[in-house]
Amino acid sequence: MLSFRNIECYSELIDENEFFKQFYNPDLPLRYDSNFFQLKYQPTLSEFELIEEMQYQFHANEGLKHMKFYWPENKGFTSEIMAYFEKEHYAIEMLELYTIDPNNFKSLEL
Repeated sequence: MLSFRNIECYSELIDENEFFKQFYNPDLPLRYDSNFFQLKYQPTLSEFELIEEMQYQFHANEGLKHMKFYWPENKGFTSEIMAYFEKEHYAIEMLELYTIDPNNFKSLEL
């Protein structure tokens, strides 16, 4: 089955623990989708704040001006997490994954 784990993010896995996987590409510091934490499960607020601080410190040390977290697939946010995101002015995006069969593309004769 195809999932977001199959998408190339143009970065390397530089750290992994029971909470998250950390991806980083020093050559693409402005590319959000190359520098992020992929959460392994839905954290409590206190766990998220710890993970957030770890990302903040790493990104500050590397000169990155953003923070990005991928939430676990098919998990929503608790009301506590949502309130925190609103208070801290986080933007939330929902991604959908579609597949296209290459055989459906038409070739162009030049």
